[in-house]
Parts: sequence; structure tokens; C-alpha cells
Amino acid sequence: MIHMAMSPRCFVLPVIGLLASCAAPIPTTVYGKGIEERRYEITGQPRLSWPKEKLFPNDGPYLAVHSGDNEHEIEWRQDARAAKRLDSRRTYRFELIDVRIKGRDEREILSRILEGDHVVYDAAICEVHHRLMARKKIRVSFGTPSMSFIDAEHSTFPHLDSANGGCIADASAPQFGVDWVCDDCLRALAAWRISPHSHDHPEPLRY
Repeated sequence: MIHMAMSPRCFVLPVIGLLASCAAPIPTTVYGKGIEERRYEITGQPRLSWPKEKLFPNDGPYLAVHSGDNEHEIEWRQDARAAKRLDSRRTYRFELIDVRIKGRDEREILSRILEGDHVVYDAAICEVHHRLMARKKIRVSFGTPSMSFIDAEHSTFPHLDSANGGCIADASAPQFGVDWVCDDCLRALAAWRISPHSHDHPEPLRY
């Protein structure tokens, strides 16, 4: 069960060095024991750093936001097309999510980019099926998927209710996380499983 709470405390977000104000409580969503996330917003100008090598053609850049006297490093390698719409000379609002999972480091991910009331980028929209997704608790799986599965996942069902936690199961690794989940991606995976391409058991194992 997912719970909403409001946290009135001040806290520091270590990755981007943002000090949250006590005056405005930050909404907290709890997805279960040891899994929660907080949403917040910063305003500033973007600076994009493109990787020298890409795993997939649509991989986006690393994003830094210059806000006041600070520059915030934000994890964003999701959509190269959206990144190219950003202008480093313009000021945007960046809606971020601080994900906290017990046993793992905190991480800040990009949720939306807005210029005024115009939405420049929205992570809640599936880039394949163009439908609104929901943040949900997901299972972490382990194993080595085949390249056919990796290619199909990236191009056909990128937002599933599970994620690969690595090649080898680690007893100390979290069994659950939280991510965007697309119902159409789940249906596409179900169709792929009964196709001839899935005969080599390519999906990560679940422990």
C-alpha cells in the first residue's frame, strides 16, 4: 500500500546540494517499508554534457542546472530528443524526485521540465506508448538477460514492474524499488513472451 505524508523537517540532498526550506513541507510518498520519495523543485539554466559513448541511440545527456550561486548535477540519460529542446540561455523549472531506498544510496531523478506553464519534458509519459504512467513499487530481479530481451525492452516495453539489479543476486541488495510503470509496456511484454524471440529465456531470474 502507498501512503502520502508531509515532512516538515529540513534535510540536505547530497547529490545536488540543495537545502530544503522548513517553511514549505515537502510531500513524501511511502511505497512500503524502507522505500519512500520526496518531490521538490529548482529553477535555473541547464547545461548538458553528452556521453562519449551511448548504449542506445536515444540515450540523453548528463544534466546540470545553474541556479543562483549553485550548480546542481541531475541524473538524466533518458531522452535525447527532449534534451535537444533545451536552451542553455533560458531559465526552466525542474521538478525532481528524491528516491530513498533502505540499503541503497539516495538518488535524485528528473520528473518534469517546465518553461512557464509549458511542459518541455515529462518523465511520466511513456516514450514508446505515449501514455501517462504511475509511480509504483517494483520488484528487483537478478541475472543476465539476452541481448534480444535488452533490445526489445528498450524499444517496446521500457517501463515494466521489475528492474534488473545485476548479474548476481546479492543478499544485501534491496528486493524492491520504485519506478514509472506503463500498463501498455506490461501488455507488450506479455505479447513478446509468447513470440518466437523469447525462446532463449532471456529475462533476469527472480529471487
